[in-house]
Amino acid sequence: MTELFEKLLEKFPQKKDDVNQLKEYFSEAIRLFEEGSYEMAFLKTYIIIGDTTVTNPKEYISDKREGKPSSFSEIRTILVHSRRKDTVISPKQIAETRTKLPEYTLEIIQRAATFIEKLVSNKTMDNMKQK
Repeated sequence: MTELFEKLLEKFPQKKDDVNQLKEYFSEAIRLFEEGSYEMAFLKTYIIIGDTTVTNPKEYISDKREGKPSSFSEIRTILVHSRRKDTVISPKQIAETRTKLPEYTLEIIQRAATFIEKLVSNKTMDNMKQK
């Protein structure tokens, strides 16, 4: 991954701070995952695929996933709302999400890595559709 971030710095020299922030988020997410802090790793990685740093990630990857929940944003919503006392999300759905959180976290980290790879190679979703 270090090589990919170096290529990003070459590609976006004017966005050095954004590239470094992206690298920091990714490294932190990996560290948190390795420590077993899956919720924090998921939320940190969600920033990579959900927020614009170097560029808009939605041009390169989709938030959608196979199965239920159908998107990473839906999983994030469940995690964030599960901390509230007056949540409208069912306890069963919260429990199911927490049980599968290691799997979801690995999946979102893989999606973030795909985004970084596509960003380096400039493979936007529009480019992929045209082929």
